Amino acid sequence: MNTYIRLIALALALGILASCRGGSSEEVTPPQTPPQAPLTDTRPDAFSFDAVENAELSSVIESNSITVKGINAPTSITIQGGEYAIDDAGFTQNQATISQDQSVKIRITSSANYQTPVQADLTIGGITTSFIVTTLAAAQTPSVISVNFDHVHLVHGVSDFDREKFITIHASHTENDWYVVGDNEQEDLITDFVETYDVYFGRDTGAMAWQLGLLPEDPARNGFIDRQQASANGQSVKSQYTNGTSNRNQLQRKHEHRNTNMIVAAQQHPYYPDGKVTRAGWAFSTNDTQDEPFGSATGEYMADFIAKYFKQSSNDPIGQPKPTLVEVMNEPLYELVTVAQEPENLTKIFEFHNTVANQIRNVDVEGVQPNQGIKIGGYTAAFPNFEENNFARWIARDQHFIDVAGANMDFLSIHLYDFPIFGAREQYRSGANVEATLDMLEQYTHMKFGEPMPLVISEYGAQAHNLTNQPWTPQRDWYFLRAINSLNFAFMSRPHLIEKLIPFIVVKAEWGRLAETVPYGPRLMRQQFEASGESGDLWVYSDHIKYYDLWKNINGERVESHSTDIDLQHLSYIDKNRAFIIINNIGEQRKSFDLSALGLDQAVSNVLVREMFAINGITQLNHTPLTEIPTSLEIDSFGTTVLEITLANDDLPVETSEEHKYYADKYLQEINAGQANVFNIDGVEINESASAILRISLGRDFNSSLSGVLTINGILVEIPENYRGMEQSLNGRGRDSFYGTLEVNVPSHLIAQNNEISLSFPDQGGHIASITLQYIANSAFASQP
Repeated sequence: MNTYIRLIALALALGILASCRGGSSEEVTPPQTPPQAPLTDTRPDAFSFDAVENAELSSVIESNSITVKGINAPTSITIQGGEYAIDDAGFTQNQATISQDQSVKIRITSSANYQTPVQADLTIGGITTSFIVTTLAAAQTPSVISVNFDHVHLVHGVSDFDREKFITIHASHTENDWYVVGDNEQEDLITDFVETYDVYFGRDTGAMAWQLGLLPEDPARNGFIDRQQASANGQSVKSQYTNGTSNRNQLQRKHEHRNTNMIVAAQQHPYYPDGKVTRAGWAFSTNDTQDEPFGSATGEYMADFIAKYFKQSSNDPIGQPKPTLVEVMNEPLYELVTVAQEPENLTKIFEFHNTVANQIRNVDVEGVQPNQGIKIGGYTAAFPNFEENNFARWIARDQHFIDVAGANMDFLSIHLYDFPIFGAREQYRSGANVEATLDMLEQYTHMKFGEPMPLVISEYGAQAHNLTNQPWTPQRDWYFLRAINSLNFAFMSRPHLIEKLIPFIVVKAEWGRLAETVPYGPRLMRQQFEASGESGDLWVYSDHIKYYDLWKNINGERVESHSTDIDLQHLSYIDKNRAFIIINNIGEQRKSFDLSALGLDQAVSNVLVREMFAINGITQLNHTPLTEIPTSLEIDSFGTTVLEITLANDDLPVETSEEHKYYADKYLQEINAGQANVFNIDGVEINESASAILRISLGRDFNSSLSGVLTINGILVEIPENYRGMEQSLNGRGRDSFYGTLEVNVPSHLIAQNNEISLSFPDQGGHIASITLQYIANSAFASQP
């Protein structure tokens, strides 16, 4: 056997032997292969966040932190309904990546409603887990009102309680009712009223008409006044006012300082040129040409009345104070359009306002234009039902007036009334409705002119229709009083916009008596025999005097206050050594609340609590002296309470809370089911200690949802179910549809300099009327309940 064959045989033998022994890794080493890289794994191990129960309402809640495990490469992280932070860095809602062993936590804002869950869904590498926060149950404990007396509350720079603007009567100091209409219980009625209760005069709609009736027509100009006679009559009126020696003349001059910010207003007839004659038997010109625009003759008379019948300057030796505000006409659309057999053209009425305004401002009297400083406004809307016919009424009337005449007006004038007994129905302005009405005017004029127009509320209160054409009753007075108290909070919270605020309380109004037993109303005075159990003809105060007693002495600078109950309206002021807390219950039920008065550096000397409420529809006003500020109170439905606090020494706030209102870039957007409307609110000046309220005004049918999906800069924010004031539908007895403002408390960290607001609803119909942001920047932390 040769060598080659022997080698093959040996190899075969060794192979057989190894096979018989089963083989061994120690004895036989397999061929070496290079190691393979592990597969990429971006799907983490399961993770979870602990649910949070009993969270405070509208609070920012952070989850527990979890650590990412089970991945070997960066993976995506996204969130819906909240924000997340990686390794305690800043919170964000943007998509990013996260790696093994990094930590993450979630932040969301709890619901604005009790026992309501909200959740955020965090997804890491395809694994989604929820963080759920549920608010606490509604406490059985009272609501809380807190007042920070060390924080001045400024609204666009204004903090003063201006009594000349706010505490007024619908009368002038020259009216006959003060002096010659019957005998009064008070020997000096006008002095007793204005000095005891510190009241200012508000509006005169009669004097201008009276003087017009004394003027002849210009023989050379048909339909125009005789201006020479107007000059003579005006001079006589001024001289009599200043030089008259009667007791009436002296009292008028004594109280003229309360008449320096008056409104004069024209009625439809005979001012609107439609052929109606004056008491002198002639009518204003109806011409409408380039040289004589429609209304020129009316404007000329109104201009001359203001320029010739009043003291014109400090250099003018005679005459009563000149009015500062002019309403072109009082409620023109009701008679000229709404109930007219042949309605006037709206554009023509609004252009009439322009003509009259131009005539008043530019009148020339002996080479001087004395009316340049007069503020002129309109259109003095009687029934501003903006939402009617799906906002068609707003577009045809109010928006159209602003478009046609707004640039020529110094203010918008409006009348606002509750209708508490309107047949079998109750329709309320007070509460969410008046807030929406004012916000819409503000927003549209801000969009149109760059800033909201000033407002004159020259009439407000209640129309108790079921008691019309009946003798005086204290129940009608109560309906009126509860309305003006409730409405006041909407107006007084806008001190930078309100030029004048006048409840429609007249003095005696015998000029409006409907029958021997049916007086005009509401009146400051009634006769003794009108009340059950009384007799006599003397004029005495009606229950309306209790309104002025309730608001007596209130003055000073507004201070910051908060309430946990939207139906407990509140305002607070401090005036040297006196402080005031005013609370109104706009809800249907009697309420209890805790009161926290903070920031007073001076000791309390005494407290006087004034409480207005009704028993069987009759107004009560209790005065209760205390030695310290109460920590808890109760307040009746529609009741108002004033705490007047006297301090040992003067106390001045040292911090500020500056409120600014920011308006969205559009308004009056149709609601389509499931479709988001997007608004931008830009230019917010951010403050670290701020609070914010997003104000959403809606007009919708009652069967439509008010619970929309709201996001602010991409973060879901819940809309509270409750709104200010009475439930508007009242099971078919209330308003025809919902129109009101929903007030959403927004965590301040969600507000940026420029903001995107997205709002959608699950159902079709209605409009988002306006969206505004109420932003309060604090110089230091202000305590809130």
